[in-house]
Amino acid sequence: MVAIARAISFGARVLILDEPTSSLTETEVSVLFDVMRRLKSQGTSIVYVSHRFEELYAVCDRVTVLRDGRNIVTRSLSSLTRLELVCFMLGRKPEEVSQGVTAFAGHSQNTPCQPVLLQAEALKYKKRLNGVSIEMRHGEIVGLAGLLGSGRSETVRALFGAEPLEGGTVKLEGSLLSLRDPHDAIDAGIAFLSEDRKADGIIPELSVRENLTLAALPNLTRWGIVSRKQQSELVERFMQRLGIKAASAEQKIHELSGGNQQKVLLARWLCKNT
Repeated sequence: MVAIARAISFGARVLILDEPTSSLTETEVSVLFDVMRRLKSQGTSIVYVSHRFEELYAVCDRVTVLRDGRNIVTRSLSSLTRLELVCFMLGRKPEEVSQGVTAFAGHSQNTPCQPVLLQAEALKYKKRLNGVSIEMRHGEIVGLAGLLGSGRSETVRALFGAEPLEGGTVKLEGSLLSLRDPHDAIDAGIAFLSEDRKADGIIPELSVRENLTLAALPNLTRWGIVSRKQQSELVERFMQRLGIKAASAEQKIHELSGGNQQKVLLARWLCKNT
């Protein structure tokens, strides 16, 4: 909010907001939108970058869709349905998108009860975690919800050994884990994708190939030498499998879009045991 106030405090004629609501509460978003509407009425032009459709339709007059660094379309939002907007973003036909949404919506949530895979009890870390417990079963997706500072990130970092626990236990399939650092978690089969991929995920000056195969290097190395052939085959397979868009595997990862960077980080863990 301070950063936004700074941007508008000197009467800018053009205001560029790059995903400004990612760290804001619902009330703060409402305040921001009121400010944007007031600035618009005073003649300020605003470029608003967002992945959130409801925000675009709430405050924007026109939308430009970008994909793979190209301008796909510029249209008035009043003449564009949400389905059409999704199609432009994904580069797919309406029937393909509709079919995918229907298949997802029809997925049953009442799956048979599976054995417990990971169980954490009474996790404690400074003042950030105080008695946090979580249980995950085989094939289950567990969501953690909360505002910034609520302890979400600290909880998953603790499960990965990135935050030194002061209390509590973590069990994997009933066996007690000693998570002194991420190395212990990786050995136990736990992988972690940070919410801040730039700070905790990618190594920006290395290539897509080098970033993608980091976790798999022990499997690709013999006598301290990495097999370039195996590495390239692995990278090609997972770039195709996850649809990673890059000029080549040798392109610097910081040149990729955020979504493609995240795909590389996911592939890093998926390829570890192949």
